[in-house]
Amino acid sequence: MAFPFLSVSGQSSQSITIQGRVLEKENGSPMASAHVYISQTKVGTTTDSNGEFTFSTKISGEKTLVVSFLGFKTNARTIDLEAENTPLFFVIEMESNQFDLDQINVSTSNQEWLNNFGKFRRYFIGDDDLAQQTSIENPWAVSFETDKNDNLVATASQPLIVKNEALGYKVEIDLVNFTLHENGETSSYTYYSSFSEMTKKKRSATNTWKRNRERTYRGSLEHFLISLYNDKLRVNDFEVVYMGSYTPFSIKEFIRTSPDENIGNEQRVKVYRLQNPVDVLYGDKNNNFHQRERSRITPLTEVGVFIVTEDGKLKNPKSLRLDGVWASHLIANLLPIEYYKN
Repeated sequence: MAFPFLSVSGQSSQSITIQGRVLEKENGSPMASAHVYISQTKVGTTTDSNGEFTFSTKISGEKTLVVSFLGFKTNARTIDLEAENTPLFFVIEMESNQFDLDQINVSTSNQEWLNNFGKFRRYFIGDDDLAQQTSIENPWAVSFETDKNDNLVATASQPLIVKNEALGYKVEIDLVNFTLHENGETSSYTYYSSFSEMTKKKRSATNTWKRNRERTYRGSLEHFLISLYNDKLRVNDFEVVYMGSYTPFSIKEFIRTSPDENIGNEQRVKVYRLQNPVDVLYGDKNNNFHQRERSRITPLTEVGVFIVTEDGKLKNPKSLRLDGVWASHLIANLLPIEYYKN
């Protein structure tokens, strides 16, 4: 199960300017060529010789601003992208990334590393058709260790460069953590991601990317959440049913009135509640009743509440567990949030 950093998002009618300076925390020296970006988007830039950066975006809402630089710890912070807050200015101090080699069980066997990398790729990139066309360009950056619970833990010494030939994106992944649990069947990880369009070599490739992106979006968790938010599940070929059955179930909007809860309409979110796992079917009900894709969502919060933003994101990614088809939608299925506004 993957846990990307997600947040409230929208589209502002005005550009919002983000400015700042990146410095070494130890001595205050400016850092040139640091990568500064908004996670899960195509928005970002690099710092100049004075460590300064500036860029603009029409994306609104709470977002994660990320700064990464080889040899330094990734710096991430939540920012509020509202037009009245512009321009935003940040001074960001970067800490040197020093590994304690005594605490890391480094594999000296090439075969052991290859075996671990194969597992990592399966539970990070995926193993579907899209994954077969997706590659990690710098696999040597990944190291492995086994924790006290026999879980396989992966770390990356630099951002991973992922090329998705099927969707036409190059994705820079700042891996926060990755754990393949000892049962060898489930994983959890968190990351930040920055997208860029791959060079269009042929018109046919561009058309293929367009088709693949649309196919990837249709039936995805984001598509479901957008449909749920807009009360268009049936229109978009989704049906919620009791777990393991074909008996319809209705996810009701859960109204919270506490003034202490900052989830008002101004954030463009809706609140739902599940007390038990349910299955989500996707596909044409009339043509293939028993052949629709089946995914499962299980509430993980104590009261079963999950909050959905208008562009198909979970306010708290850890509020639901995903199984079934959605559990197989990994890095190879990633789309930037700008795509959902098209």
